[in-house]
Amino acid sequence: PTLREQITPKLKLLAEDMVTPISKITGTEMFIHVAAHLRRTVNPPEETWAAYAREKRAYKPFVHFRTAINRNGIKIACFLEDYADDKETFAEALHKNSAKIARHIKMNPQILSYDMMDPYGKPLAGRSLNKAALEAFAERLLKTKSQHSSFGIFIPRTEPVVENGEALTKLIRDSIETLLPIYELGLPKTRSRKRSV
Repeated sequence: PTLREQITPKLKLLAEDMVTPISKITGTEMFIHVAAHLRRTVNPPEETWAAYAREKRAYKPFVHFRTAINRNGIKIACFLEDYADDKETFAEALHKNSAKIARHIKMNPQILSYDMMDPYGKPLAGRSLNKAALEAFAERLLKTKSQHSSFGIFIPRTEPVVENGEALTKLIRDSIETLLPIYELGLPKTRSRKRSV
């Protein structure tokens, strides 16, 4: 199936179900942005996504949530582009709060880092995302222009919940709640954060 014909319409429906709950979770009105992949005219992308951002006109300049679909399943992620306006704020807050975030991830080992890999090339999770690893990653974000950030929770397509709309939306809501402390690292200091870790 092509992305535009079959996957994108489903993604839009899912996004419409999710945008209000995500706005409530973040305490900020969120806007849907469905990836268009306009530059990918030859090779289809490996995954596509709907992004939820605090601005209506764009999502890439800001820390945002994504619900992404690929051939293996669904990924709920807190994402930051390598050139995002929020990047410096996010990196500095991650460095400053690395111990708190490490404790949060230890309590929620389903959180994966798609930018820090184990020796087998798999995303780091749980205990491996300790204070030192998070501090080092924060420094890499500050120093490396091409470094983006993606912390996410993955739901394999083999999980029965994927075929159950109501259960899936609840799991996505729960995943957004779990990722919220990471998302809040990138918010401008002028915005009051909903809660601390």
